[in-house]
Amino acid sequence: MSIMPGELDPPIRIVQRQRVRRTVKVTVPSRRPSLLDPRLRGDPWILPRADGTLALCFDLWEMAAVGGCLLDLPSLNTLLHRARHRYPRRRIA
Repeated sequence: MSIMPGELDPPIRIVQRQRVRRTVKVTVPSRRPSLLDPRLRGDPWILPRADGTLALCFDLWEMAAVGGCLLDLPSLNTLLHRARHRYPRRRIA
């Protein structure tokens, strides 16, 4: 009696590992901070760009392109500074 290879071997069983813990998806709602928020740390300013437009920058990042000329630059920076560093309005109580 001859035994063929594989006749006495146990059948191969493939097992997939199940996770013990379930994955939990954590989402944090994103909000765009306002440049007028005093808690936002950093310096906003407006710079001229090479294509003739102006760029609204915050710290090292360019946030938006603004239409205007070089003559508008000082007045826009002054308005941005006033809006950011003004005293809060008084509440009537």
